[in-house]
Amino acid sequence: MAKAKICDRCGAIYQDNLVSKNCKAIGGVTLCDKHDIGIEETHKDLCDDCLKSLDKWLQEGSKEHHASKKV
Repeated sequence: MAKAKICDRCGAIYQDNLVSKNCKAIGGVTLCDKHDIGIEETHKDLCDDCLKSLDKWLQEGSKEHHASKKV
């Protein structure tokens, strides 16, 4: 029996994530404090579309950050 999940961002129903980084499937995000300890109640399951959107946002922010440091 398959396990159905609901995306915490858009509400889409999905079974498994296919988006991967470094050969591992990505299933969501968890906020951590400055000591890399997960903050309680912060894990969010994300569907593949929302994971792709998050990755795009992170990559664009990284490019802007590096470009602003060049003087």
